[in-house]
Amino acid sequence: MQRNEGGNAIVSVPLAGTSFPKLDECVTALSSADPQMRATAAEALLDFPVTETRQGDRSLPWAYALIDAGAIVPLLGLVQAVKRDGAEGLKPCDCPGNTEPVLRAGDFALLVLTELAEVAAALLADEGWDVRYDEEVNRPVFLDEQSGLQQSSPPLLRVTNGDWISLVLVEVITLLQPLDLHSGTGMPRWPVSVLRHIPVSMQRTSTISVLDIAIEEGEAGECTRVLIRGPWAGSNGEVEGEVDPNDIPGSALHSWHDATIVAALIPHLSARTWSPVNPPRVLIIGLRCGAVPAFLCRQLPGVRVDVVEPDEEIVKIARDLFNLNFDEVRWSNLDEYNRSAQLSRPSYEGRFRVWVGISEWQFLNLLPENCNFIGILGSMPDIIEHGAQRMHEFQALALRTINNERGLGFVALAARSGTKLQETAAALSCAWNRSFARTLILCDIKQRRAFQNEGSTIPLKKNMKQILPKFGSFKWESLNFNGAPLSGGVFICLPSLVADKHKRTPLDLFHPSLWYAALEKFIQDSESAGMATSHCFPFTLESSSLNLSLPLDETLPALSNGRVLHVSFCMSSRFPGQHVRAESLSAQTTASASEDETIRETFRDNTCSKTANLHFEGSIDDVLSSIFWEAILGNKLTCNARSTAEPSYRICSSSFSHCSRYRNDIEEHGYIWGDVVIPESETKHLAKGIHRLVAAGWPPVCVFVSDLAWSVADRLWSCAEAILGADEGVVLEPSLAAFKLEPLQDLSGKRYVGNNFGQPHRDYTHEEVFGSETSQASTGPKIISIWLPLVDITLENGCMYVVPRAGDGSGGRGEDEVEIPSFDMKTVRALAPAKAGTLFAWAGNTVHWGASCAKQDEKTPRLSLAFVFRNKNTVCDLQGKPLTRDEFQEGLTMERRLELIRHSLSCFEHWYGDISQTITKLGKFEQGQYTKH
Repeated sequence: MQRNEGGNAIVSVPLAGTSFPKLDECVTALSSADPQMRATAAEALLDFPVTETRQGDRSLPWAYALIDAGAIVPLLGLVQAVKRDGAEGLKPCDCPGNTEPVLRAGDFALLVLTELAEVAAALLADEGWDVRYDEEVNRPVFLDEQSGLQQSSPPLLRVTNGDWISLVLVEVITLLQPLDLHSGTGMPRWPVSVLRHIPVSMQRTSTISVLDIAIEEGEAGECTRVLIRGPWAGSNGEVEGEVDPNDIPGSALHSWHDATIVAALIPHLSARTWSPVNPPRVLIIGLRCGAVPAFLCRQLPGVRVDVVEPDEEIVKIARDLFNLNFDEVRWSNLDEYNRSAQLSRPSYEGRFRVWVGISEWQFLNLLPENCNFIGILGSMPDIIEHGAQRMHEFQALALRTINNERGLGFVALAARSGTKLQETAAALSCAWNRSFARTLILCDIKQRRAFQNEGSTIPLKKNMKQILPKFGSFKWESLNFNGAPLSGGVFICLPSLVADKHKRTPLDLFHPSLWYAALEKFIQDSESAGMATSHCFPFTLESSSLNLSLPLDETLPALSNGRVLHVSFCMSSRFPGQHVRAESLSAQTTASASEDETIRETFRDNTCSKTANLHFEGSIDDVLSSIFWEAILGNKLTCNARSTAEPSYRICSSSFSHCSRYRNDIEEHGYIWGDVVIPESETKHLAKGIHRLVAAGWPPVCVFVSDLAWSVADRLWSCAEAILGADEGVVLEPSLAAFKLEPLQDLSGKRYVGNNFGQPHRDYTHEEVFGSETSQASTGPKIISIWLPLVDITLENGCMYVVPRAGDGSGGRGEDEVEIPSFDMKTVRALAPAKAGTLFAWAGNTVHWGASCAKQDEKTPRLSLAFVFRNKNTVCDLQGKPLTRDEFQEGLTMERRLELIRHSLSCFEHWYGDISQTITKLGKFEQGQYTKH
């Protein structure tokens, strides 16, 4: 519930003269089967008062109340229900469907959304943003009046930090105008299309919505189809499920949660040999969009899948809008004997079975003991609450469901809230302390953060009684799961029998090479047993690492205690077993990966990292060939991967004479505007190479296949060493970047690889840059970014902006979870004009951003390279291995260069958009060899 500045709840009050005494009743009426009722409800919303407002007062509290009540989706549905003629300026068509009530409801809904957009515009104006309409692209644009920065996506405001309602309110501005027209029908294509909306009812406590969210950088018709429960939280909000409607069902997983649930199943499939008469069975809680059961049936058809879904509307949606085909069993149509008989039989191979009309709780209660499911997967039932009797009942039912002589049972359920995830894991760990050896939390590695002990400034031994909870209590167990991100994750419970028998640790079960070996073993065993198998498993476990944690005391366990793992996945089109023969995954072989001839597994800093001894079978396509890249880049850029015997100091001697000034500048101002350190002849070659790469369909960052790009990096490395002054050494983060602005793309609002990041931001927190026990004024930074323009920079072609330390009082202290930093806009400095090859650098916590091209006909849009250098002992990129000077001097092979390029692309995927095809073309390391997809 929303609250005002005084902390009072914002609630609706009855509207005299209407049939809607409460706001939620009015919002529900927007989805009535009666079109007259829908129109009346939409009209009523215009003047519906909320606490602290009068009737007709359409201010911020009114807007917040409507969004919190879930009005946005049904309002959009009413607007889109009107058939419109794109050739006539979106005028309503003269057709039978456009009845007077439908038109009236659409008009009032549009008025309500327009009023919400006006409130959002006022909110933007308070923070210096002006909303304008770009007639060339027929879309709204957002202009920062202070800096002149213009962008097509809604800006992140300070008021929206952690507030989903404000985010949705600002996004409303972009929802009122279609993106374009469908080429076939001539009908408008909306940014967010409402396919179905089901209101709350006596049987349903939350709304259900299915939306198509258009991909901005995609072609017409490209979108993501999402299933949502409750109010819509915006295009980037949490969803129940998501798919690409153009994909064949089951061909891919688009959700990290779904991929993690499937990945958790793999080690258990390989624990024994199966057969068609005795196949592995899994039970899925909640159908949602059907992504997981469809994926299992298509990719691992030997696994038999049952799904329990109490809501019949979800089942209809799965068939109608997610194109799923399955066997439906209505619980009420079967007597007790037939239920037991069907449950004891596995579902058909390659086809899942959905049990409809019974709650998950009742289903688990009534399952016969001979079902022999090896796992319970899916979404955590809403009925579970930590500390309640239901939690103990659930663990007892789950244990009974998966308890069998095979000792293979496990539970893997997704939770969308970090708090609920941590509490549930702790409660289940307490409840299962005798039956289950491990309860784990798996989190997206992109959400990884180090857990900081809140009492770290207090002597722990003196206050131990105050800090430490009772051993074995719920609070004690909660310590094991500190560090779970707010976005939630997947909790997994593993039976003690598996842990004792095979002596596996959590890191073993989710170790990339061991996980892949388990997948290979299951598929090979399935083939040998005559079971159906997949010929192309589409993803693989890329990395897994323990959560960073701080120990309470040298005699006490670390706060995460190895119970929070961060995992990531990547695409893979190689058929398991095609190149590497899987060995038995018995207790004797689970630790043998380090002895494999083709791959070495190392554990550093509690992180599983892979170092491959590459070998090749046959030809390795063009991407590994220097001739291939030199033909694209031009003969001025070689790609020979020559080694460097010693550091290159071909940098201008004057720049070294200024190193003292550089250090003073970055400590005093937070940034450096240096000299020209790379000659024009070299920046021209690199700029031309990037132009040729983009013209050939490759991203700008592929310029790092060239020797010249690494020669430049070598010289900037020397600058970084002089600026950081780190005696223990300076390393280069793998998140290197190359930018090439495209004015037409920027003006149209489309994302693309190599585009500009126009939001003010810090790359790293104050604590990461300066350490938690030092003050910013007393020491220099341990992390710096170096930015090198390859063309002359002006205010019009996309310059960089920085906030000097004088305008950034906090320096980011306490902003670990804050998306938008707070600073004085009057102090912002534009890094222009500047010559190509000029050295720019800033501390990792300095606020900065880049401008897009201001002119459509700009002849020299900004091209630039960016690097992050850091003190060797400072933690930065948790997903990739940094590059050391020693490794660099030995020479970077083409394989290593491509690995760094792939990593760079994945780091910025959230901003670039879909890069899967590019990464596929670049190939990847898999099981001891380089694979070209």
